Amino acid sequence: MVIDPRRDVEEYLELARKHNVKIAAIFDTHRNEDFVNGSVQLAHQTGAVIYYGERLPFNYGQPVKDGEHFTFDDLNFEVLTTLGHTPESISILVKTKKHSK
Repeated sequence: MVIDPRRDVEEYLELARKHNVKIAAIFDTHRNEDFVNGSVQLAHQTGAVIYYGERLPFNYGQPVKDGEHFTFDDLNFEVLTTLGHTPESISILVKTKKHSK
């Protein structure tokens, strides 16, 4: 997964190839009008799903709710609504499966 990818997505693609992993998810922690992000481009090149906080609609991706969990390999990702910067801001709490209980 990639969180708030920058516009130049080649670095993420290179890292994925180098480590033989698939980019399956992209999280936008808020609407990034303050910089140009690469979520849509990265999703297009990898087939990853883009997720964002449910309190403000985006023109792409899927909304997520506070408390939703995602598991990739041995990592557990929990969505936390963290209002502040924008109304739909989210943070991602990352735990290993061993520490997820």
